[in-house]
Amino acid sequence: MTLRHAVSFALVGWYLMLPPSQEALDASCSNHMGILDSLIYSLKMESDSDRIKRCDREAIQLVLDAPFSQWYQTDEFETLAECRAQQQQPPTEQEKSRMKSLSGLTAGSGISEDDLIRFLKQDIMLSKCLASDDPRLRGN
Repeated sequence: MTLRHAVSFALVGWYLMLPPSQEALDASCSNHMGILDSLIYSLKMESDSDRIKRCDREAIQLVLDAPFSQWYQTDEFETLAECRAQQQQPPTEQEKSRMKSLSGLTAGSGISEDDLIRFLKQDIMLSKCLASDDPRLRGN
């Protein structure tokens, strides 16, 4: 092994990646819709409250077939073993609280706190450990 190969091998880390939600991939759920998205949204004739409820439901629907370039990197590790150990950890109370505060769900969405906790556990269970140099992260 050359020095160059040894250095590049040593620089490889591991990312704990979480799948995106349907809401994250739905431009009409964004607060910053583009002109085309706004036009499509207005043509659907969906009321704002219906859109909010739909987006709330999409917030707990994971998209497992999304390209890894659209998944979320939550942590970075030096070894695969460290990454996998983190995957096995149950959600902490802090993570549960953060999930509740970030969700921004409306009262009429029909999504309970228990639904959010199940979503968080499922998200972690379906997470993947990927090498930092994995070409799938580039999204070409």
